[in-house]
Amino acid sequence: MATSDRPIRLDLDDTQDVEEEVEAVREQLRHTATVKDIPPAPGFEHASAPQPKRPDGQHDDHWVLPEEERKKGHIRPVRQKYRHLKCGSVTSMPLACAETYARDPKYYAQTFCYACGEYFPVGPDGQFVWDDDATKVGT
Repeated sequence: MATSDRPIRLDLDDTQDVEEEVEAVREQLRHTATVKDIPPAPGFEHASAPQPKRPDGQHDDHWVLPEEERKKGHIRPVRQKYRHLKCGSVTSMPLACAETYARDPKYYAQTFCYACGEYFPVGPDGQFVWDDDATKVGT
């Protein structure tokens, strides 16, 4: 196969179209599977979590990518422990959530801090880092 020294040119509109397609697929998969593999509670079918919160402040179940999607491979390591930058505590997540983050780091907008008993933002401006290497959760 011959290669060219010419740079590949991408039209910014093409890049925007790809990002929009990725977001559309993410949205289609967002509310299709849960950690506990049970249907969402009535009224929670399109909510940020499929079950109401428990007394400790955490939702009783969480959306995850379907297993067949998680098995396609990961673009980040599968990690289950993260540290909250505000309080310093480490929280662990279920494997299905960790695999969802590894497959699609931007799938979630927030995660739970066990010590604080609340959900806080993830991503470049988020409040959490992975416990193993201190990279931001959700990036």
